Amino acid sequence: MNEAYWTNIDFIVQQAAARGMLCVIFPAYEGYGQGNQGWYQRMAAQGPAKLQSYGAWLANRYLAYDNILWVHGGDNDAANPALTRAVVTGIDSVTTKWLHAWHGARDTMATTFWANDFGWLKLNTIYDSESNSFANAQGAYNASNHVPFARIEDTYENPVNGVSDNVVRGLAWGSAVMGGTGAIYGDVAVWRFNGPSVVTNDTTSWVTAMNRPVGSSMQYLRQLFESKAWTKLVPDSTTRTFLTSGWGSDGNWRFAALANDGSFAIAYAQGASSPSMTFAMNKLAGPNVLVRWYDVTNGTFVTDGTYTASGTRSFSRNAANSQGDSDWALLFESM
Repeated sequence: MNEAYWTNIDFIVQQAAARGMLCVIFPAYEGYGQGNQGWYQRMAAQGPAKLQSYGAWLANRYLAYDNILWVHGGDNDAANPALTRAVVTGIDSVTTKWLHAWHGARDTMATTFWANDFGWLKLNTIYDSESNSFANAQGAYNASNHVPFARIEDTYENPVNGVSDNVVRGLAWGSAVMGGTGAIYGDVAVWRFNGPSVVTNDTTSWVTAMNRPVGSSMQYLRQLFESKAWTKLVPDSTTRTFLTSGWGSDGNWRFAALANDGSFAIAYAQGASSPSMTFAMNKLAGPNVLVRWYDVTNGTFVTDGTYTASGTRSFSRNAANSQGDSDWALLFESM
């Protein structure tokens, strides 16, 4: 065993715990297509019994820490799921206090791959492409097994390859408004940690990349949601009885969610200026509703107005956000 390696991991978990941060840890990253990006082939060589012992060893080493989410798999749908499952069994043989999730191949939902054995999965995950990202989010929210879901990976911030900022931001906001517990943001430079450039020509230092526009704006998604009782939100993506028109037929992404008691609602819109979005104000508890635009790039509000909780009303925002993009959130609060 390389004790120096594990001592460094200990330090990271300890420092994160001291700062109230969650560590998302892959105990055995399998790797894309079970190839040389991960450890799947070595896992297969070791077999389930040794992998279960390894899981127990991990659990004992980090037993004092509660700030861990174990994520199994790793960009891969295992040819032999028993190998993945053995690590989970080993960890749970020591304690069941931690949550477990899974990161499969693109377009594979966790609870679908593990349909016959998803009792250990406490967090469902989706990982897909832009074209079907929100259909998958809708499917995860409406799934009969009622496991909370999050976007485990999506399009990375990548200025060199011309990835649009509001696409990356929209995937995270869309997942949250459509009922997810959040999304994991990615950056190509951070992903490679100054190592060899495998999939991009971006040679930016990962430290510098941490301050790029989308990455630095992710905090404002959390800020808005945690300022409200966000677990009350019910996505409007299926019935569209709250956001009744302008929801995205023009190619822009627009989503809305309404609190189950009508106390508040949140919408997100790309191209917020046109076409306007029409909302059924009578879905809010009222009697009046304060409506404010939220700049998703700096966390500031612009008041639109206070209206009665009756009939319908259309809204648009003909101004760029602080980063010069057209995407905004809209907050409705009953008063």
